[in-house]
Amino acid sequence: MLLAKTLRSSTFKLALIWIGIFGALVLALLSYVYLSTAAYVREKADRAIAAEETILRNVYDSAGRDGLIAAIKDRVARRTFRTRRLPARRSFLRSGGG
Repeated sequence: MLLAKTLRSSTFKLALIWIGIFGALVLALLSYVYLSTAAYVREKADRAIAAEETILRNVYDSAGRDGLIAAIKDRVARRTFRTRRLPARRSFLRSGGG
């Protein structure tokens, strides 16, 4: 009986409305963060691919097909692509703690 009375109360209904509004706002915020991050990563990847294409196109224009094949093999062997490398992490365990 007390549960039924609580579920019908205006305070409970108002609390449910506010919970719904808060949930919708959190969902909207997380959606915005996800979509903007995905767009940023996609744009950065597209720019990196375009830069790589330009480099390989210049190699092809100057050295031909054989030069392009050699450049690709060399880049794959050395794994040198135009990306930023993360700095080496230092560990307290490896560096002696200080």
